[in-house]
Amino acid sequence: MDGGEAIGYQVLQREKGHLEFRIESHLSSHTRRRLEAEIAKYFMADMTYEINEGATFYRDGGKLKDFVSFVDMV
Repeated sequence: MDGGEAIGYQVLQREKGHLEFRIESHLSSHTRRRLEAEIAKYFMADMTYEINEGATFYRDGGKLKDFVSFVDMV
């Protein structure tokens, strides 16, 4: 996010149309509102989402990725 605090994050997609934003720390209410505004700007009504603060990140084979999709992995 522009001009704000740096946050550690990861986005998981387990189903089409829904994103899980995993945030490493706990966000201030101001930062959370800014994050939600950025999500709305990029995804509008195309995606539903959830924000999980204080979350642990998924590591694929020990590697950390910003975006992980489990959609259509069959």
